[in-house]
Amino acid sequence: MQPHCLRGSDDQTFRNIRVYNTAKKPTSVDCSYRNKCLAFLEHEQAMHWEEITENDDWIDDFQPPPEVADAIARVRAMEIRLKEIEVKLYMAGIK
Repeated sequence: MQPHCLRGSDDQTFRNIRVYNTAKKPTSVDCSYRNKCLAFLEHEQAMHWEEITENDDWIDDFQPPPEVADAIARVRAMEIRLKEIEVKLYMAGIK
């Protein structure tokens, strides 16, 4: 279960924030609560960062299957050949 400070934006959460902001000297309960919230957020950030890194590595290391790479090369060769034919037709005066 998430600490109360992360559960949502209910009225009680805002009251707690106002109390923390207006208190002259936080009590040990306030500090403990804040530390739990901070520890939770740091843990969540570490977990997200780990997953982001794994995704980046997967994206960077991705190679298309050999069949796809071959098809791309063949299509590119056909595009180049088509442009050559278009240029020859243009030079011959046939549009």
